[in-house]
Amino acid sequence: MTQTANIVLSEWKVYIDGVEVPHQGVSISYEVDAPTTAQITLPPGRELLRFRPDSLIHVFSRDP
Repeated sequence: MTQTANIVLSEWKVYIDGVEVPHQGVSISYEVDAPTTAQITLPPGRELLRFRPDSLIHVFSRDP
């Protein structure tokens, strides 16, 4: 069974190659014995063009 967590705006921080980037939302899907996947929605902008396809992405949340 697939579990999905939909996260919006300020609850999460997204970093690409160590640079914090604005985002519109994060969706994380996970299930037993399968890799976890994430979909990050970023607003359009020219600054995103400097990141390469093999960029390292980190997503952090604040534990309440």
